[in-house]
Amino acid sequence: MRYTIIILVVLQIGCSGIGYVATSDPNHKIRQAYSLMAEDRLLLAEDMIRQAMVSFESAGDKPGMAEAYHAYGNLYKNGLYINGRWKAKFEEMGTYDGTFMKSITNFSKCQDLYAEIGNGFGEAKCLLGGGNAYSLKGEAEKACDYYKKSLAAYNTAKQDGSNFQEPQMLTGYANLGELVEAFIKTEDCDI
Repeated sequence: MRYTIIILVVLQIGCSGIGYVATSDPNHKIRQAYSLMAEDRLLLAEDMIRQAMVSFESAGDKPGMAEAYHAYGNLYKNGLYINGRWKAKFEEMGTYDGTFMKSITNFSKCQDLYAEIGNGFGEAKCLLGGGNAYSLKGEAEKACDYYKKSLAAYNTAKQDGSNFQEPQMLTGYANLGELVEAFIKTEDCDI
């Protein structure tokens, strides 16, 4: 029975990878994981992140590890992960957590690594992700705390300028600061 389950999981992961080019580049694997999340191919997304993390860890690539933790954080707060068709499979594999704490833990690890290497923008985006996970969890006060810390980290990094690079925003907002402010407003946080 155990081997049957393993074979089924391998087949599901393998078949769900149709249409994706195999790559050894862990950064490309992270980008593919986000595409897979958007397509509700979460088992393969989780596997892509795991593969990328292994590569980053073996290379001692802390920014890469931070990005992998960020991707895990986003995966584990994804509505399709929490309530989607793959929930039972993640439960069976032992990687399911419907409380959002797995997401929050990964965003915290992401933030810690970015703080260690002095990347304030990275810290800001990890804090934003953690705040969003707390918001989804129904803990508005903690969400607001994270959003405020995210905005402060973003503003400090922008003023410092030494390790700051404004990312391309795909959200309709001009920059990460505007996006964080929108979350603050939506959550009705006291500023």
